[in-house]
Amino acid sequence: MLSRRKFLRHTLPGLPLLLAAPSLLSTSAKLLMAAEAPTSLNTTCFARGLWLLSASDNPSGQHFITATSMVSDEFFAFPVAQRAHDSCISRCGHVLFSARRPGTESYLLEFSSEKPALRSFYAKADRHFYGHGCFSADGQLLYMTENDFRNDRGLVGVYRVSTLEKEAEFETAGIGPHQLKWLPDGKTLVVANGGILTRPASGRKKLNLDSLQSSLVYLDASTGKIKQQVVCERRGMSLRHLDVSRDGKVFVSTQYQLQEESEKPELFFWHQPGQSGLGQFDAEAWQWSLHHGYIASVAVNDSADKVMLTSPRGNLASLWDIHTKKLITTLDITDVAGVVYNSDSAAFVLSSGMGKMYSYQPDSHKMSVLTTMNDFLWDNHLSIARFS
Repeated sequence: MLSRRKFLRHTLPGLPLLLAAPSLLSTSAKLLMAAEAPTSLNTTCFARGLWLLSASDNPSGQHFITATSMVSDEFFAFPVAQRAHDSCISRCGHVLFSARRPGTESYLLEFSSEKPALRSFYAKADRHFYGHGCFSADGQLLYMTENDFRNDRGLVGVYRVSTLEKEAEFETAGIGPHQLKWLPDGKTLVVANGGILTRPASGRKKLNLDSLQSSLVYLDASTGKIKQQVVCERRGMSLRHLDVSRDGKVFVSTQYQLQEESEKPELFFWHQPGQSGLGQFDAEAWQWSLHHGYIASVAVNDSADKVMLTSPRGNLASLWDIHTKKLITTLDITDVAGVVYNSDSAAFVLSSGMGKMYSYQPDSHKMSVLTTMNDFLWDNHLSIARFS
């Protein structure tokens, strides 16, 4: 448990301090700060081991990418210009923080050198990011969901990590592509096409709710060829977030876009590549209604028998049995959004927009608070990385 943290401000000479004074923090912390990218921090300030990674904001609306050590009392935050959304980790020591829609600036945090550094890169003209990405197995390429808003096309942009230059882009056979993940074959990407039309001129306004069509798409990562597309037949549903089990099953959640109070729609499905349609979970309408039409994150455990969903609108996380397709239990957590599975402790780690992180062991149903940082409001996603 991360507790009784010591607070240390560390900035580069002559650069402005962007966070509140120590006396304003509700929980003390060893805080390691870097100013505007590109810049770096000395590695002697960083503990090796497990780190929890998340985008965050402070109460004043400043944006950060943050990491919390699970083996020491260290915490660090890089201030960034645009709000980030999800993060992912490569085996080469890189961490991507992708810009939240309709952001155009994403960030690469490098732990592979002697001095960890933050680099910014930008979407091309008439493109913006959708908040998610993943690295190739060798860590050399980066795949990111994007919007071609001039032509209303969903894309996966392919970037060379060493240069952060775009090398290719693939169409996703839909609009509003959101989260993407690798299948176990290391060759196929699965992408959730949210189906919602947006354009930067209209901000985050959704322009086609009466006609949105969402789908799950499998594409060849080397050629961009669509291997399979599975359309979500449920009215008003936008497929957004997903995870893939070690045996290749895809678990995908939705966000309900209509305002019909009588509807208690299914919000979560499973799919096996080659299967003709989305598989259902065995839940009653009242169980779906607990989630208030909105799932923020999905995480499968290592044994591929349980999956956790988060619903910040419902102020709960729900645990499901993958084999029976039934709800096991729910956890009452205010504004819970991020979730990731920690293999070391056989526990799900959850984060909330209230600045708390929790550990939940699904076998014993034991939950504990890992840390509380009220001056950092965690974004919708959480990743875990081991640095050595």
